[in-house]
Amino acid sequence: MGKTALVLAGGGSRGSYQIGVWQALREMDIHPDMITGTSVGALNAAMIVQNDFDHALSLWSTLETSMVFDVQIDNKLPKKQRILGALKKFFGEFVRQGGVDNTPLRSILEQYIDEGMVRRAPAEFGLVTVEMGTGKPCQLWREDIPKGELIDFLLASSAIYPAVRAQEIDGVKYVDGGYYDNMPVEMALKKGADNIIAVDLEAIGNNLRGVLNLKQAKYVKHIKCYWDLGSILLFDGSQAKRNIRMGYLDTMRAFGIFEGFAYTFAVGTGKIMAEYYENYPFLLEMLGLKNGDKLADSLVGKVMKIGSKGPFSVENPSVAGAELAGEIFSVDFDKIYTVEIFNRNLHQKIDELTLPAGLFDEKAGGLEALRESLSLLDKKVRTLYLAKVFSDVITKQSRVNLSPLAALMTDEFLAAGYLLLSGILSM
Repeated sequence: MGKTALVLAGGGSRGSYQIGVWQALREMDIHPDMITGTSVGALNAAMIVQNDFDHALSLWSTLETSMVFDVQIDNKLPKKQRILGALKKFFGEFVRQGGVDNTPLRSILEQYIDEGMVRRAPAEFGLVTVEMGTGKPCQLWREDIPKGELIDFLLASSAIYPAVRAQEIDGVKYVDGGYYDNMPVEMALKKGADNIIAVDLEAIGNNLRGVLNLKQAKYVKHIKCYWDLGSILLFDGSQAKRNIRMGYLDTMRAFGIFEGFAYTFAVGTGKIMAEYYENYPFLLEMLGLKNGDKLADSLVGKVMKIGSKGPFSVENPSVAGAELAGEIFSVDFDKIYTVEIFNRNLHQKIDELTLPAGLFDEKAGGLEALRESLSLLDKKVRTLYLAKVFSDVITKQSRVNLSPLAALMTDEFLAAGYLLLSGILSM
């Protein structure tokens, strides 16, 4: 099988997600031979090498911005105001003293990182930082770091300049390793790793290098989250707990313990959902998209593969439609679902909606209704409107070509199909 490396990308407060990944790996009894990290990924890598999960979980669940940086943020303010306030304070500190003081973060690392344990651990540990003056990348394994300076180099790797002041070590100033490689796959490959588990926080930094290097590994699990993990500068316990949960679920899906892409389903769910679409060729024909037609095949391929953010395929449009419907109608995404429970929750969300009066008036049917649906701003309403149109087309066996509509409203198109074919809405 070869050596396995866990590679942790940088991403500030989004690093809580990586603790959830660790939780899943522990549960599956997967223990990497080496762990590399950049910025917050380096901090998490050090804690994982120490193998003290409960300590790390406790830290991330209670972290606040003021505990990490020397800035005060009013957590009672709405999220957007907190982000703007944080950016203003970080910019002000850069102008005043070259960046925010990271003394609070040093205090946390001194409390939670045991250099001796990191150096004695069976798993190898590496981090990335960059010399500020020369731009020279420093890919350092623990044996490259002078004894007693591990925390200094962890701070160097996570010095998100200009928001955070550069870290000076022995007269040399260092900044965040993300300026060179925000997901240090390259380090692990050079050290002999064959298998890569890369945890991508999709934050600012040079992420392309890490993604390109993934192609060189024999076996790859590239784990990242479909959902928003929050601002990289705002540390919040409740957001962290949600991120940890998502990291756990995404990893379990990546290893086939569960199914799904954005949502988490029990194994076998996709097969059950596919049964809803046994008459899919008939539905295509009713919608004017006859099987075998080049234009129709091209459209279906676009709708199922690249029309949405997820890697959905024409082989199983049901899962695509289910997940898009779940997102559109705000079904909770941090739970594990069976088909029955997911559909029940989706049905409940639809029942809770208050729809515009006269929306489904029969007098507004046909092409006029289609034109009106294009002007509706709410995705929920557009999806239900499309479902009504589909139902009318199928019931009346009309020959209406909806391909332009599918191209314009791909997500709603797929979601509406799932709502009808699963029986959540009646035809």
